[in-house]
Amino acid sequence: MPLNMHPIRKERHMKIACIGAGASGLCFAYKLQRSFEDFSLTLFERNDTVGGVWVANRYPGCACDYDAHNYTFSWDQKADWSSVYAGAEEVQHYFEDFAQKHGLHDYCRFNTTVKRAQWDDVSGRWGLQLQASGGGVEWAEEFDILINASGLLSSPKWPDIPGLDGFGGLKLHSAAWPSLPVDLGGKRVGLIGNGSSGQQLLEALQPIAGQLTVFIRQPTWVLGPFAAPPRSYTAEELQDYADHPERLLAKRKQFENRVNSYFGICLKDSPQQAALRDHLTQRIRDQLAGGGKYAAADVDKDEAEAAFIPQYAVGCRRPTPGAKYIEALSADNVTLVVGPIPHVTPDGIADHRGTSRPLDVLVCATGFDTSHRPSFPILGRNDKDLRELWSQEASAYLALAVPDFPNYFVFYGPNNPFASGPFLATVEAQADYMLKWCDRWQTENIHSFAPKQEAADEFAEYADRLIRKTVWSDSCRSWYKSAPSQPAKVSLWPGSGLHYLEAISSLRADDFDVRYKGNRWEWLGNGFSQIETDEECDLSYYVRQTDDSEFLSSKKRRRALAKGAHVDRKTLHVIG
Repeated sequence: MPLNMHPIRKERHMKIACIGAGASGLCFAYKLQRSFEDFSLTLFERNDTVGGVWVANRYPGCACDYDAHNYTFSWDQKADWSSVYAGAEEVQHYFEDFAQKHGLHDYCRFNTTVKRAQWDDVSGRWGLQLQASGGGVEWAEEFDILINASGLLSSPKWPDIPGLDGFGGLKLHSAAWPSLPVDLGGKRVGLIGNGSSGQQLLEALQPIAGQLTVFIRQPTWVLGPFAAPPRSYTAEELQDYADHPERLLAKRKQFENRVNSYFGICLKDSPQQAALRDHLTQRIRDQLAGGGKYAAADVDKDEAEAAFIPQYAVGCRRPTPGAKYIEALSADNVTLVVGPIPHVTPDGIADHRGTSRPLDVLVCATGFDTSHRPSFPILGRNDKDLRELWSQEASAYLALAVPDFPNYFVFYGPNNPFASGPFLATVEAQADYMLKWCDRWQTENIHSFAPKQEAADEFAEYADRLIRKTVWSDSCRSWYKSAPSQPAKVSLWPGSGLHYLEAISSLRADDFDVRYKGNRWEWLGNGFSQIETDEECDLSYYVRQTDDSEFLSSKKRRRALAKGAHVDRKTLHVIG
């Protein structure tokens, strides 16, 4: 065999496909471009622009319920958000501007749908079947590495109610709202769902509907605004944020500190859970007694409380901000129906008490298909189909990778920390993890890498064991549940968001099946280092005046990474 004539860790060309140009896809593209050379990247996006879920969601009142200043990439501070909670269009513009600023549109192929992805174990490549959106031309391409950034919130989920397809009026879904204006003025509108989208729609539709009937299958905990109360920023505040970025940074860190101290509330029987539950229960009772139709003498108080105060733990399903939730439900033109929906009729809904509710319009704020099951075939080794593998229950190695699906990663896969940590910071950490493997693939003669089955199985067993100690395993209807037939199964990370970031901060290569092209040591090259051949490198880089090298223990590295001002953690979740 001829001697490899390249220096150690010679970079080879790397061809990557990324499905989706939402927040995750854009983050991956930015980080890849920042750190790597000699690569090609294509982001296949079914829409005609970037932004993912913020392109699809355009229902009345749609907004981010997370503090807008913190719904940014950690390094890309934005001073001119118009309000505390930005509307969907403004959030989409943030990602559009981010892509424009960093030239990420160059990687995007818009109006393109991935129809099929199949791994070839001989060539060590992914073959993708692609089609122009709307049933246009089809073609095929091959890639070394496949990234699935299509998102957990991408496919609308219609409720499974008999007769829904036969409804004769206008039928709308919060996640597939028409692009053209919809006139609901004076109409008899039915609204199914009371999550964040349902509550935003309730507040938006109540002033314009003639009669609004809200169908709730189970009550939800209304936590209140996650940051400050909703309002627009003043011109003076916007100028101050622009002139003093350090003040805005302090504001962002204060909110993020609260987010990162939330996990204690999520533990069953914890003092934090008990205190929050008591506080929210009393607040709801005070709101119900404070006026409106639920305080009327002819209203059964126990029945009213049952409609608004859940029996499950706070956090079993995602809490909602609901700033004006009870107020909107108390309006004269709103009727609340609590309980299962037996069936939909051609002209309305027959509720569980047999009462007919005539409707002109039916709005389903029932969220997305969060089963993690792909919408198209993804075939790994031995033609294993990820759709079949995840048809009953979805599980992934560290929410990132799947055994027998080599050179494949997924953002926010099963067991992600959606309920216990910051979303975009998690996306950034996941992109870093993926790119560490990309670096190994590019600089070693690796054919393929995939987590070992035993590593994934042991992780799943560990996660299930810890999840049982959390409120997420309580009895509630929640999209956190990974297997509807097994309510105790939860598709979340068994810990805090910071716990997850630390868990994926380094590669556990022993958990992976790594295969090579030829001799695994070929990457050592011809005996020369890259430093000797790179004119921008110092040949004696290790000679220095002080020891500024990286610490070698986890504790020292952690303190160096997260050093900063002391935070009084007792005041982060003061209940008021």
